Amino acid sequence: MPDDSPTFVQSRAAGAIKRLAMLTGAHRALFDRYDYMFDPDQLMVLVDTVTATDHIQGSLLEVGCAGGATTVFLNRHLDVLGSDLRYVAVDTFAGFTDEEIAVERQRGHGERYRWLFRNYDKSYFDQTMANNDVTRVTSVEADANTYDFSRHDRISWCLIDFDLYRPVKAALAGVLPHSAASRRASSG
Repeated sequence: MPDDSPTFVQSRAAGAIKRLAMLTGAHRALFDRYDYMFDPDQLMVLVDTVTATDHIQGSLLEVGCAGGATTVFLNRHLDVLGSDLRYVAVDTFAGFTDEEIAVERQRGHGERYRWLFRNYDKSYFDQTMANNDVTRVTSVEADANTYDFSRHDRISWCLIDFDLYRPVKAALAGVLPHSAASRRASSG
């Protein structure tokens, strides 16, 4: 006798939808896939550095976060550590600016930058956090070239994740004076 519980019915319906998706080609949108722009060994380095700096008071900063896959991953790790540190994710949430695309074109890079990361906006990112029960993250819609990093009194860890020269340069210049390591070096 078939089970008529809501969980069983939902499971059967999901299975039927997935089988239909396989026949139509829509399966690429419905099935899980590797959703990181980092290789596994790179993710391991991020986990190791977050772990190594978890005892340092300050905010964790991710500058360039797109849809939030890496943000969720790292915050799950922070949960495992029992960390209560604040996590701030900064992004334009609109892809690369026209000005940055022009600079990259001058540097000999192709047009791929025009459309890269245009699929995300701040509400998409925030919903990704909510869907994954990630509550420590504050998202900030801003361009790294003009963002005021001094609003973070102390930065214990930072991931700068751009493919573009100028935003990386600006983020480094903005983050370093406020990093916990920089403050230790200047006081010691």
